[in-house]
Amino acid sequence: MVKLIMRNLANQVIGKKVLSKLKVPENYNEAKTEGYDGHLEWEGDTPKMLCMKYEFYEKVLKLRKDGNKEEVMEVFDTLGVAASEIQMEYICELLRQSESADMAKEALLIAICIGSRPLVELILTLFRDYPHEERAGCSNSAGFLPHMTPLMLACINNNFAIVQCLLLRNHSIDIPHHISCKCEVCLLVSNSNMDTIRRVDTMRAISSEAFLWLATDDPFAAACSLSQDIAKCMEDDNFEFMDTYRVLYNNVQRFTCRVIDNNWRVEELDIFLAHKCHCPLATCANPYPRVQLALEAHMRHFAGSPNVQRAMACIWWRGWGNFGSNPARDAYRVLRHVFLYPILALMYIFTNGKIGSSFEVPLARYISYTSSYATFVICLIAIRYAKVGEAAKVVHTPTGYPGGVPMEIYCYLYIIGMLVERYIQFCRYGFSNYYNFWWRWFDFMLIGVFCLALHLWLTGVVMPMEPDLRELNRIHWPAWDYFLIYDIYVCTGCILGIWKMFYFFQLIKGIGGSVISVGRCVSTIYNYLVVMGVIMVSFAVGINLLVQPYLNSVAEENGVVKKMGPEFRR
Repeated sequence: MVKLIMRNLANQVIGKKVLSKLKVPENYNEAKTEGYDGHLEWEGDTPKMLCMKYEFYEKVLKLRKDGNKEEVMEVFDTLGVAASEIQMEYICELLRQSESADMAKEALLIAICIGSRPLVELILTLFRDYPHEERAGCSNSAGFLPHMTPLMLACINNNFAIVQCLLLRNHSIDIPHHISCKCEVCLLVSNSNMDTIRRVDTMRAISSEAFLWLATDDPFAAACSLSQDIAKCMEDDNFEFMDTYRVLYNNVQRFTCRVIDNNWRVEELDIFLAHKCHCPLATCANPYPRVQLALEAHMRHFAGSPNVQRAMACIWWRGWGNFGSNPARDAYRVLRHVFLYPILALMYIFTNGKIGSSFEVPLARYISYTSSYATFVICLIAIRYAKVGEAAKVVHTPTGYPGGVPMEIYCYLYIIGMLVERYIQFCRYGFSNYYNFWWRWFDFMLIGVFCLALHLWLTGVVMPMEPDLRELNRIHWPAWDYFLIYDIYVCTGCILGIWKMFYFFQLIKGIGGSVISVGRCVSTIYNYLVVMGVIMVSFAVGINLLVQPYLNSVAEENGVVKKMGPEFRR
């Protein structure tokens, strides 16, 4: 008995010494308001700290028996908790009733709101009596919703120290499914207003920097995935929490910028951007798969940051990093890829890169790609001048224009090459990722139109017109003339092929934004046209209902019988 008393006295002395050492500086709150947040070390597994926790637990047990708050308040004063006296007294009252798990959980949540990790760790010692309750929310609290768990509240407050403490105690956050989820569990449970609030609070918690840095093995990949989830929530939301989701979305966007800003050296930036973890398999062959991961998640702030732009510029120029220092050499490089790209490309393919190694430079490939498209457009325009003269009026065979055949062959070779290239990209990226961009839908229509035209071209060769009909003038537009239908498809392909210039225009820094703005204007005009069409149809239906009883009515005027037609007459 004497040994037990001496041990308790020793624990009290040790606890007071430890508490006095853990007291924060007197000017800590003032320095924090000025922008400085010091790094306070907290080691909760040392023997001294274990003794202090045991002492606090004994004092709480004593508080439950006699209701004396002085000893517990003394512990709070020693910790230097930055809270008001009313808050401390309320926590003491909750601790006095902490035989109930809800009271202890509410005290824990209040301690998390205060932001003191020592206070949180001391209150966590009370959960030894009900260890499975500390990770759940408080079901009977007037100040906290039932779904608000300690880790969620700490993440919303963005308190790194408390989040670390709770994660070390195996706390976790259950992420709810989206409203549009069709899994078996979601189909059995109906959505309520509380589910929406719980979803918003969960997104607030997991989008905090404390959670992304401490609870994820890859903060950047987690931020990209979270950005897509928040965008999905914004799409499913009925404008009730749209502003909250938009703020969270912007916070995640800025978080990725802060992640990239921590890479001060070029080597660190290269290692970070080239990291393949959590990246799709189709992008792992790229120099910087992390950039592609960010683009798929629509991380515009990250893609536009100076560090990423500088790194992508190095990849863009690659072996041509000294481009611009020697005009003669630069002119040779450009002209070589403008006029000799078919030969160089074939040699590069068949020699596996040993000849024409300049195609490894993205800028060189872009020059050759632009040159091939320019040649394609020139051939489309030149085909029109090959089909002139009196002889063109009675030509009903694809080979009737000898001057236009080579140009048409080049156009079809270009389309076949585009088809092969787009098919390879489609196999690599998949359907959803491939058709994320408007120009790929445009290429799909362009390739489809020219493939149909090629089919009609071959049909016109294999199944020519009968000899007695070949001299028929095309002014009559004979329906059995395959070449006439072929010209219609080629005309449509020419229009689409020339419209593809907008794709190259949007890559130019000066006018790219204007092209995107015009595209958005076109989509807006389309919406207005749909509205106008609905209004016109509604008026047409209403007026026809009004006129219908008078239709086919007979009237006699000057001995002449007239029947009313479907239109108004004076």
